[in-house]
This record gives sequence, C-alpha cells and structure tokens, in this order.
Amino acid sequence: MEDQQMCFPDLHTYTILLDVLCSNGEMDKAVSLLRLIEDKGFTPNIVSYNSLLNGYFKKGSMYEAWLLFLEIPNKGLVRDNRIYNTMIHGLFSANKFGEGLKLFQNMKDQQMCFPDLRTYNILLDGLCNNGETDEALLLLRKIEDKGFTPDVVTYGALINGLCKNGKHGLARHLFNQLQSYGVQPNVQIYTIIIGSFCQEGSFEEVKRLLLEMEDRGCGPNRATYNVIIRSLRKQNKAHRARSFMEEMREKGFSTDSATSSVPSGDDIFLKFMKDLASKEIVSYSFYVCFYACFVVSSAGRGSMQPKRFMSRSFKPDSIFCMLVMYEFLNAAA
Repeated sequence: MEDQQMCFPDLHTYTILLDVLCSNGEMDKAVSLLRLIEDKGFTPNIVSYNSLLNGYFKKGSMYEAWLLFLEIPNKGLVRDNRIYNTMIHGLFSANKFGEGLKLFQNMKDQQMCFPDLRTYNILLDGLCNNGETDEALLLLRKIEDKGFTPDVVTYGALINGLCKNGKHGLARHLFNQLQSYGVQPNVQIYTIIIGSFCQEGSFEEVKRLLLEMEDRGCGPNRATYNVIIRSLRKQNKAHRARSFMEEMREKGFSTDSATSSVPSGDDIFLKFMKDLASKEIVSYSFYVCFYACFVVSSAGRGSMQPKRFMSRSFKPDSIFCMLVMYEFLNAAA
C-alpha cells in the first residue's frame, strides 16, 4: 500500500493489523507495530490496547497484561468496559478468580465506567467455574434488578456451571424455563443438557432433545454427537454408539480424537486400520466387503484377506473406522 504511493495506512488500518497479530499470538511484532504507529504520529486508541491485552492473555503472559493495563491512563486514555471485561475474563481464565473479582469491584468503585451485561456474564461464568453456583444464581437476580435482560450467553454459562457442579436437576429446570424468558436455547446449551442426560444414561431423553433441536431449526453439531458417543463408549454401549455414529456420518460430521481413539486390546485391528488408511480405495462396495470380511474373520468363521481389496482409490473416514472397530471388538469378545 505504501510502495504504490497512492494511499497510505491510517490508524484504522494499523489497528486492524495489530488485532490480527495479537490474535495470532505474534506479540513481539504487535508491540513493534504499536511503536511504529506512534512514530507515524498516530495515537493508539483504546481498541489497540484491548487487542494487546487479549493477545497477552491468549499467550498466558499475565504479567505483561497487567503492565499494559496500568499503562493505559498514562497514555491519556480512559479504561472502558471493553478493557475491564478483557482483564477480568483473562484473570478468570488464568485461574486468578480472586484478582478478577477485585478488579470487578474496582471497576464499580472508580465510577469511570460501569459493568454492562457482558461484564456480568463474565462474572457469572467465573463464579460457576469457581464452584460458587449459589452466588451465580444470586447474581442472575441482581442482573435483572439492575435493568439488564439476561441473554442466551447468561443462561448458557449458568446451565453449564450447574451441570459441571453436579446440579443437573436445577440446570434442567432452568433450561425448561428458557422459552418463557423469551430465550431460544442454542446448540451449545442443548449439548450441555444432552451431556447431562448422557451421564445418567437417559438416552431416550437424549433422542427426544435431538428431535426437538431439529424441529426448532437448531440441529445438533459435531460437538453434540461427540458428547453422546463418548458417553456411550464409557458405558460400554457399543451398539447404541454405532447408531449415533452412523447418523453423525450421514450428516457429514467427523469424530474428534477422544471419540475416535482406539480402545485397548485391539493392536491387530489398529495395524490393519493404519494400513488401510494409507491406501487409496474407490467405492463404497469396498467398505462393505472389508466390513464383512473383518467380522467373519474375527468370529473365527473365515479368513480375512483385506489386501486383495487394496488396489482401488478412497480413504475411509473416522466414523467408518469406528464402526468396523466396534464390530471387530464385539465379535472377538
């Protein structure tokens, strides 16, 4: 842009570039750019400093974040809600709950800016992660008393916190009230509640919620299915897991590393699947042949000869591999 001498970067351009560097964790370059901005005669604004704070916290550089936070007034800038929200959230994420809480109180005492709904959402999430769900429930009422309307983020944080702390009944009750509060549950909230039912083995309720999600135009995503499948695997319900994996595959989702990890006691299977993954196979008929061949062989009723099918071109996805794995392990049991 500068070489063409047709137009020159303005403060907005530099601010965008600074944010990109911070998002990518390139903090040394970001600080150098900040100095360059000042050398060019621009005054970095509060947005620039907020990007730097985010970047430091993402890298775990809490000390540098504190120094930058303290430096802001010396630059003639006023710390606004965004700065306080970033600092409080960063401290909570770094397991510095006490320091984050003190900063929240300082924000109120300074009366230079006041907590907004995002501030309270961060605080509520922090309380839940710290195991203080009773305080979080009280805070929900305070949020309403202060004239804010709790949103899907507010309820999502609270429902997640209640489930994490073993208060599943209370979480489900709150979930069932969302419609009356004018809040439409999103896929994240549904996934949390589905995970709660999975833990106690209520898979009929899980199916009901999956149908409800589809009806409300909020279909399950990859994370939803992975939660269900992992839970079924832990409960040794391979057959039920297989049906969800087939459904997941039909929707075009893939498993995550925890879901598709290989159970113990199947070194022979793992060897064949690694061999298979490196080949190129062409049609779905290969899957059927290999699937049948493997099951018959593992049951002792035939001889497996997978290499005879290796001359074609396609790669089995992670869900197909898991389906074969379950059949192999079940037949061998």
